[in-house]
Amino acid sequence: MDSDDSDTAKAKAKAERKAARKAEKKRLAAAGEPVPEKKKKKKEKRKASEDDADAPKKKKKAKTEDSFYAGMETDSRPRTRSVDAQDKASKEALATAPEGSKALGDFSLSSVTRQALQARGVKVLFPIQAATFSTIFDEKRDLLARARTGTGKTLAFALPIIESLIAEKSTREPRALVLAPTRELAQQVLGDFAEISRNRLKTLCVYGGSAYGPSCDALRRGVDVVVGTPGRTMDLIEKQVLQLSQLKFAVLDEADQMLDMGFKDELEKIFAAMGKTVDRQLLLFSATLPPWVKKIAGEYCQNQTSLAEIDLVGGGKDGLNKIVQASTDVKHTCVPVSSWSQNHKVINDVVGAYGTGSTIVFCETKAECNDVIESKDITFDRRALHGDIPQALREKTMKAFREKKFSVLVATDVAARGLDCIVDLVVMNKPPATRSGWADTETYVHRSGRTGRAGRKGTCVTLYQLKHRDTLREIERATRNTFDWVAAPRARDVLGAAALQARVSVEAVDRSALPCFSDEAATLATFFGSPEKAVQACLAKIAGYEAGKPPDRSLLTNTENYVTCLYAAGLQIHSISYVWNFLRRSLPPDICDAFKGMQLVADSDGAVFDVPAKHKAQLEGLDGVAVDVQDLPRLKERASFSKGGRGGGRGGKGRGRGGRGRGK
Repeated sequence: MDSDDSDTAKAKAKAERKAARKAEKKRLAAAGEPVPEKKKKKKEKRKASEDDADAPKKKKKAKTEDSFYAGMETDSRPRTRSVDAQDKASKEALATAPEGSKALGDFSLSSVTRQALQARGVKVLFPIQAATFSTIFDEKRDLLARARTGTGKTLAFALPIIESLIAEKSTREPRALVLAPTRELAQQVLGDFAEISRNRLKTLCVYGGSAYGPSCDALRRGVDVVVGTPGRTMDLIEKQVLQLSQLKFAVLDEADQMLDMGFKDELEKIFAAMGKTVDRQLLLFSATLPPWVKKIAGEYCQNQTSLAEIDLVGGGKDGLNKIVQASTDVKHTCVPVSSWSQNHKVINDVVGAYGTGSTIVFCETKAECNDVIESKDITFDRRALHGDIPQALREKTMKAFREKKFSVLVATDVAARGLDCIVDLVVMNKPPATRSGWADTETYVHRSGRTGRAGRKGTCVTLYQLKHRDTLREIERATRNTFDWVAAPRARDVLGAAALQARVSVEAVDRSALPCFSDEAATLATFFGSPEKAVQACLAKIAGYEAGKPPDRSLLTNTENYVTCLYAAGLQIHSISYVWNFLRRSLPPDICDAFKGMQLVADSDGAVFDVPAKHKAQLEGLDGVAVDVQDLPRLKERASFSKGGRGGGRGGKGRGRGGRGRGK
């Protein structure tokens, strides 16, 4: 059959179908049945199209806007029980949130994003999130932002980026690149993007130690957001797998650490690969931003006049200032140790007395981490996290820590940034210092910031020897935080905390099981002489102290089988030689030789020192000496543990009162 015959047949068939439909409509009309209106509607649409040629374009635009703005929460949104409940919850949360927080309804967030935030317990935007949202989303400016650790900086850039990207058509090439200094932080950032976007964006995390294949495959298929470390990101660019020409956002998270860790060359290459475009926004977020970071930001942003600066720390002359304040939601505590050999015992006591949940112990080196892990003086279940741990094991360790399968994570600074889990206690085995010996304030801020996050309270305990005290004082001054200088926890403190946790665990027991233990409970009450003592024994067993009370240690130097004594002179004294002279006149030389760590008190009217517990009786009768004090007074700065030397002490080469001569 040729084409003409085919066209004739088609036309004939079409005419027959039209005639059949017309006959059917007549039949229905004659029978009084309703006639289908479908064709009538199509005719009306065609007529409307002829009357208004612009109608299809307007209708299409309206559809596009509806698809994005459907569910947008504004003041004029329809009132429903769900919306009212959300607003009520948001207002209640706002009443207890940090100053500067705002309700979710104050921002142009899609309903899906609001639901995702509420699912993870976010009812308000914290100050840094509220302060930066409009700058990024509405004003579309480059941004240099600073806020304290734990205040929600990741969400501050993730939210406006997500809302901006879902409003635009997706491309095969990435539209947002977030660079982070560590693998752990990169994974946390990716988790926030994935959780909040709820499959509306394709995300990918790239970092050293992960396989190239899956990353390359994902990039070829198309990705909206890439989160990565500078090294691996640069590798993928050089392999021509990662293309950055379509970027709308470039983010440096923990910007100071990024540039301080030697990533400057990689960053310059990455920004060069992005190319020049006025449409891309540069966002720098960090807890600390030294002035030179601002200079680098000026080099990388597309338009320096559009660079906005938001600093929620304040207190300097340089805009983004020199003062680096640690979190005010953290109680900063300093605990002395007499020597490195005592360190592990004190760590164990600090975790026992202060820890109520998860704890991070920070060490300076990988070797120190391993020493803590292997120490027999530490009784808590613990695992290590440092650079020598394979990536797969690191991820497994972090997963177990988040799931509370063990309580103590021993880590180097590789874990100081990016931990997205609740930590109640941070312990530093010594004050952080630079290689040249200066106080490393920024490292302290980041470490202590692992606790007290998102409005929660936390505790940071730093152990120090006398030689470290000036370093810790400098950190205290630099951060403008008030540190509590206290003695190491005593046995009663550790046991009291353990007893409390044991009691809480017992209170959680289902009472339906209690009758099954009645007979044995009665037997225990008889064995220990009373029900109360039987319960005490059970709590001790649960707390892990069935072997007995741990040995007491002194308040001053935390030495076992020593007690701390206080000598009140009743007048102003300027040297510990005055105290040594008094003690040498009053006690035998062998007892004085056993004294440790003498220091003047802050008011310079006395001194504290440690004495072997076996010599307590000889000191109890001395005028002005209080034996086994329970609270350590504030000590004078720059005091010395030294017993001798010129200018005060028991003598250099002899047993003199302070010089070279022999004393009486």
